[in-house]
Amino acid sequence: MSTFENELSLMLEIEKQGIWIKSHLEKEVLAVTINTLKESGVDIIYSLELSSGVYKLSIDNNNGIVKENVSPAPNGTAILKIFNDIQTDKESMETSAFILKDIDLVYDNPAWSRAFREMLEVKQNKYTPIIVISPTHSSNATLDHLFKELTYDDLTEEDIVELLNAYAENRNQTIDTQAISKLLIGFNRREIIELLDESFARYGVLNLDALKTKKINLIKASGLLEYREVKTTMDDIGGNKRFKAWFEETKICMQPEAREMGLDLPKGYLALGIPGSSKTYAAEAVANDLGVPFLKLNMSSILTKFVGESERKIAQARLLIESCAPCVLLIDEVEKALGGYQSSNASDSGTLARVFGTVLEMLNDNKNGIFTIMTSNNVKDLPPELTRTGRLDAIWYFSTPTLEERKDIFKVHLNKKGLKVKDADIKSISEQTNEYTGAEIEQIVKVAMKKAYLRTVKEGKKTLKVTLADLEAAKNDVIPVAISSQEKIRDLEEWVKGRALYASE
Repeated sequence: MSTFENELSLMLEIEKQGIWIKSHLEKEVLAVTINTLKESGVDIIYSLELSSGVYKLSIDNNNGIVKENVSPAPNGTAILKIFNDIQTDKESMETSAFILKDIDLVYDNPAWSRAFREMLEVKQNKYTPIIVISPTHSSNATLDHLFKELTYDDLTEEDIVELLNAYAENRNQTIDTQAISKLLIGFNRREIIELLDESFARYGVLNLDALKTKKINLIKASGLLEYREVKTTMDDIGGNKRFKAWFEETKICMQPEAREMGLDLPKGYLALGIPGSSKTYAAEAVANDLGVPFLKLNMSSILTKFVGESERKIAQARLLIESCAPCVLLIDEVEKALGGYQSSNASDSGTLARVFGTVLEMLNDNKNGIFTIMTSNNVKDLPPELTRTGRLDAIWYFSTPTLEERKDIFKVHLNKKGLKVKDADIKSISEQTNEYTGAEIEQIVKVAMKKAYLRTVKEGKKTLKVTLADLEAAKNDVIPVAISSQEKIRDLEEWVKGRALYASE
């Protein structure tokens, strides 16, 4: 029995009156729901379809759904009358249930809303569950609290193993369920069957590379996560030697031998610093160095105005993240994503607080090799729970680079462009760019190249050569954030004293 069937059976066992099933697979979930109702002892099942009326439903010997029309009026009054007739018929020992489809389309209609309240709130003589099947859950303040929401489309790894075993048996195919079950997390039942059918038809076997490509496309299509192919290496990042040394040690502790000796799996770190100080760049380098997928959580796509939708989306994102483990997960500018959660109960009925709770739970329960990296530019808006000892492995402060680091950064970006500049010139421009970030130094190189190119074209030369004068002129075109946001930086640097490790020497 699947996780969904277990959850639905439990709701029926405790006589939950309102059950809202979210699913895009109406035909499939309808058959499963009817079978579960029958197994729970329900004798008569009614179905409301807005387009045609009220029906009695049953399952034939071929697992098909048989419909018998009992009322042509597809409205709340008709369904409420049938419901009330059941409650007043004290002689009948039969039990009943109602399945309502397309109700999200009329959920806010006053007449329908009144009928639902009568069915859900009035004390009943007989337990008669009201089950809604819908792809969404529209908001209705007077009714939402009366429903328990279940999701049919989301499968656990155990559900997928069960489905794969059934598929292999029915089609006489050999499937290594343990090898692909995790890869298929995030797909619904119909999609998994289609993927298996396509792979066997196209390749004659289960093609893991094709399934991995489908998984990447699924992650991208969800809109909840970004999946990036990163090429950044630690050599692309100038300076930050203390951070690089720490990461090399952390990487060693990720090896299976460390688990055998009792070491916990590293969880990740929080990166503080002003914009352009290589926080996100370093996260990409970490993923590339570890050779694992790089995922970025899109909190703006997760938080929505619809009741229960944000919680569903963060649960779906968590499922996808865990199915990609081991991986690197980036939550960029976490203070913007989760700031204000403490007043969430007053501002959004606790939605943000519950989403934040799921993020914390994911950090606490992380035993799958998810290396979480959070970045923040404004520590004042940072949720204090994130800085608790044990939640992450370290808090790093990425400051503006030192003189030696600025030299390294200039060399990195000049070398990337194949430009030869004298060491003396690099030293000179580095001395002139105190408090410039790595991103601003990169921009100086780009602007200098533009100036050098215009001069090259004007002079009719064929070779691009960047001079110290070009770099100095470019420097004046780039305003460092250390000047434009010096008050914020001063507050940040005051906060990190004694609370964070310095990435630079």
